[in-house]
Amino acid sequence: MRKIMTGKKIVIHDYAGHPFQLDLSIALAKNGFEVFHIYTSSSGGPKAGFEREISNLKIINFEVSNINKSNFVKRYFQEQDYGLKLVKKINQINPDIVISANTPLTAQNNLCNWCRKNDKKFIFWLQDIISVAASSILVKKIGFLGKIVSWYFEYLERKILNKSDAIVSICDQFNDILAKWNINTKSYVIPNWAPIKEMPMHDKNKEWLKKHNINQKFVCLYSGTMGMKHNPDVILDAAKKISNQEDIVFVIISEGEGANYLKENKKKYNLKNMMILPFQKFSDLPMIFGCSDVLITILEDDAGVFSVPSKLWSYYCSGKPSILSVPKDNLTALITNQYKTGLVSTDKDIVDLIIKIKQNKNQIANKMGANARSYAEENFHIDSILEKFLNVL
Repeated sequence: MRKIMTGKKIVIHDYAGHPFQLDLSIALAKNGFEVFHIYTSSSGGPKAGFEREISNLKIINFEVSNINKSNFVKRYFQEQDYGLKLVKKINQINPDIVISANTPLTAQNNLCNWCRKNDKKFIFWLQDIISVAASSILVKKIGFLGKIVSWYFEYLERKILNKSDAIVSICDQFNDILAKWNINTKSYVIPNWAPIKEMPMHDKNKEWLKKHNINQKFVCLYSGTMGMKHNPDVILDAAKKISNQEDIVFVIISEGEGANYLKENKKKYNLKNMMILPFQKFSDLPMIFGCSDVLITILEDDAGVFSVPSKLWSYYCSGKPSILSVPKDNLTALITNQYKTGLVSTDKDIVDLIIKIKQNKNQIANKMGANARSYAEENFHIDSILEKFLNVL
């Protein structure tokens, strides 16, 4: 397979700009492929460390106007415009294969259509089943109009999946709905990971902690996007409930609607145990994660099994325990419980779990952190992950 495919021109389009997609692009480039890795800073959210030069790899930040995620109508047309402009760029590159992930459905449809028209291979890297994950959230936000939008998204998502040459699903649960939808495209399951070589474990950085005046605190850290699928009230409610415990602090590294909501309520309730920081450089995250005592992952119940928060895999690399407020049948909950890497709450109340870890550092926290790092070391080797993708190509 490697001999046949080497030298092919591949576009990996990751709208979100996550680190592990870049990890794959680097591995492909080092194995003789000509790789164009395309992301957009316009999508918001934290980004991978793109400041690097590697032979056979060209990294492209395809910038457009910042996507307005709070206005659904404006967002739809912005994403549609992004897709039309992206196809022009893809046409200039003229790749043999396009792998596309985390992409708005209208733009994904444009990419898929270009590949079919030009006899190129299109691989749908299925990170979320968008129409299912967004359905109830949209209904809550915009009522009956949300149902109509959801129906359209499902129609479009099914159409693209059926037109794709291959599907890479990130968990087995996704294949259940593909079967329900009668999707005939060949599907492969390749779980997400984190670029473990770039995420070493760190001891607590006293200078960073002192800089933020939390060097004597038990640090509960949340890092990443806080959008429609992530309920900021989980952290807000916890901070309010234990505001009298001055040795516990919540550090939130995020931007956008969720972070702004927490800032407003921090001021409203005079919460001195909550600190909101902007997104940090990817290269600094291992050090920052090392400053934490516990790492927090949140996913709304409505997202069910159809969205998997990949921030957890980056957390695992830090060797710190995690607390999850996610649906009990979500892959992150299943892995966390099976490998004893953290504690899972299904009622949105994480206070008792924080206290349990804080009071049992040696018996619980250290063991869970070690289990998390062991899981990462066993499952995040890019060479074995690359082989799985080569089978798809």
